[in-house]
Amino acid sequence: MRRNALTLRTVITLLCRAIVATISLRYYEAMEFISDVVSFLSQKAPFSMAEKWDNVGLLVGDKNNELKKILAGIELSGPMIEEAVKVGANLIITHHPVFFKGTKRLNFSTQEEESNWVRRMIKEDISLLTLHTNFDRAPSSLHTHLFSQLEIQNCRPLETLRERDAQNFPEGAGYGIQGELKTEVKAVELMPKLKETFDIPGIRFSGDLSAKIKRVGFVSGAGMFMWQKALREGADLFISGDVKHHEAVDAVNAGLNVVDVGHFGAEKHFATVMQKWLSEEEIEVNLFMGNDPFQFFI
Repeated sequence: MRRNALTLRTVITLLCRAIVATISLRYYEAMEFISDVVSFLSQKAPFSMAEKWDNVGLLVGDKNNELKKILAGIELSGPMIEEAVKVGANLIITHHPVFFKGTKRLNFSTQEEESNWVRRMIKEDISLLTLHTNFDRAPSSLHTHLFSQLEIQNCRPLETLRERDAQNFPEGAGYGIQGELKTEVKAVELMPKLKETFDIPGIRFSGDLSAKIKRVGFVSGAGMFMWQKALREGADLFISGDVKHHEAVDAVNAGLNVVDVGHFGAEKHFATVMQKWLSEEEIEVNLFMGNDPFQFFI
């Protein structure tokens, strides 16, 4: 009986070791090359979800290179490339495309930033991967991440992609997000929480600070094109960035309160979401938060 017990214990031990070895091998094979990261992120945020005018995917480099380290941030810059070199990252992941307005040449003999950034990346064998509007529309992306911190519940897209596109996109993919606060609060009481969550020095508010807020809509970046949709969905407050004067006036006149957290203020959290996503595959991501191009004097 004892011999049989020992034999069973040995079998279980060997089986557990085999399972661990299989998992380890799967992980190693899954994220050995840059192409594996591209493939994983394309499942999270399919590149086909990007707007037709957008420029996403692997913009610089070789997807067949072995993956070393990753650096993620909102947009490419000289300091970001230097940080990648410093930490030994050979893959940079950005939200904003470096090639966006129809780049026609890369002239390394000039002081043109884009050209010299690409030259440095090629020299250091660093690849550049960009997720822009496909990321904005992805389930469990930046919108979900920030609403979770705000403890906003019953969340769903302001408009699902299936309302506008028949392609087989992931469940929950769509434009922006909407949801409800656990308890109704005055707008003025919500401002400190928004400032803290978005980690910004200040907030621009349009509307009635004494208004009761229960339902909230949010589109990151320049999202005021969705304010009317948010209003139709019953939002008391709409959060976005790059809010123009007349957009704010029109929204307030229609009965919608508006918060401008800034373009950078919302989308700088892209890097944190990349870190969260890739942690699912036990991949470490270094963050490069960058700097808001605007400075605030209050």
